[in-house]
Formats: sequence, C-alpha cells, structure tokens
Amino acid sequence: DALIEERKHSTPMETLAQIAQLQNGGECGTNYDNIDAIGGDCVELDWNKTLQYLVSPKKAQEGGLRSWLWQTCTEFGFYQTCKSNSICPYRKGFHTIDMDFEIFEKAFGVDAKRVVRSVQESTKYYGGWDLNTTRILSVNGDVDPWSVLALTNNGTANMEYESSSATMTRYQQSLPTHWVKGASHHFWTHPVKGSDDQEVMDGRYIIYLQVMQWLEMGNSIYESIRANTKRSLRGIPSN
Repeated sequence: DALIEERKHSTPMETLAQIAQLQNGGECGTNYDNIDAIGGDCVELDWNKTLQYLVSPKKAQEGGLRSWLWQTCTEFGFYQTCKSNSICPYRKGFHTIDMDFEIFEKAFGVDAKRVVRSVQESTKYYGGWDLNTTRILSVNGDVDPWSVLALTNNGTANMEYESSSATMTRYQQSLPTHWVKGASHHFWTHPVKGSDDQEVMDGRYIIYLQVMQWLEMGNSIYESIRANTKRSLRGIPSN
C-alpha cells in the first residue's frame, strides 16, 4: 500500500514494474545505465527514453540489438505486434507496426516505404516459401510461436535417412525439417542440461546426423571429381 501511495502519480504499468523490482530484490534507475541492477529484468517503460536508447550506436549495440534491428528493417521485416482487432493472446493494442517504423526512422533514418521495399526484395531473393537452395535443415519446436515463419513440411518430420533419393521429395532431399515436440524457441541450442527432455536430446542428435551426412556427401563428390580428373589427365575415360 505504501508503494502504491508513493506511486499514485504513476501509471499502473509503472507501479507494477516497481513491485516486480522489489520482489526481485533489486532497484532500477530511470535509465539503461542500471539495466543489470536486478539481473537484466528492468525494462524502460517510457517510449521516448526507449527510442533515445535505441538511437545510441554504443549502448543499444550491447548484445547485438542494433544489428538485429537493422536486419529487420532492411531485410526481414520481423516485428512482434499485437493488434487490437487480432486473435493475439496477449494484451492487444499496446504495440503496433507504426512503433517499429518509428524506431527505424529514429535509429537509422529508414522510412516505412523503404522497409516494405526491402522485405519484398529479400523475399524475392531468397524465394519465400519456395527456397531455391539445398542443404538447409529447419528445426522447430512445436510450441514455438515463431515456427509459423519456418519451413515445417506441414508438421511432418522428414529425416528419412534410409529412403532412396528416387522416393524422397525435393524438400526431403535438400530442405529437411524436424519438429521437436514440447520445445519452445531453439531450445536445443541451449547448453546441455540433465533436465533436458528426450525430444530435445533427439533433436540435437538429428542435427548432428544430418550435418555429418552432408559432409560425407561432399567428401564423396570431391573424391569422385578428383578421381575422374586424374583419369582424364591420364587419358583414361571416366566412369
């Protein structure tokens, strides 16, 4: 009660943040210089101060934040919004795409039209859902909300090592996918723990097997080319 009385001129979110700070046993200042005061959990609630922080090439680059923001506004267009009229499960209307556009304008001088154009160019270059490439393994957790942006082959894990190339689809041959059941965002890339689920451990092993398979294929191709080159130099017909 004393805290709420003290913060009676604050917004509800600011008051809640202060309570969370006390529960975590730490104090946060009003700027990002004290961001680590309670283990990195202190978040600036003032939008203008947040923009000031993101504009700073030095402060906001810690952890690669500005580099990632630059990629999102010049290549990928990856923004986490929650519109008022959407089915978003979180509090709607607090973060819109216009806020992201404002960040890019203030931090990099990149306007909304350029962002849209850059995203379209990236999609055209990489192929969108029809990637024109090979040897990319897409691994996703089935409780990861970001998985809707990834190749998942309609949710079917297709690590079919025993199948012949004649019966495997293009994706199965060149762009295999794998679901890690019960896992969230890239959980299998985290440091190994004794509490890891079997699905997570299996996911790591599948990644290892796929990479080794591709490396062996590369070595076989290399050896074949080298052998045929030697035979050709000696005037012997290649196989």
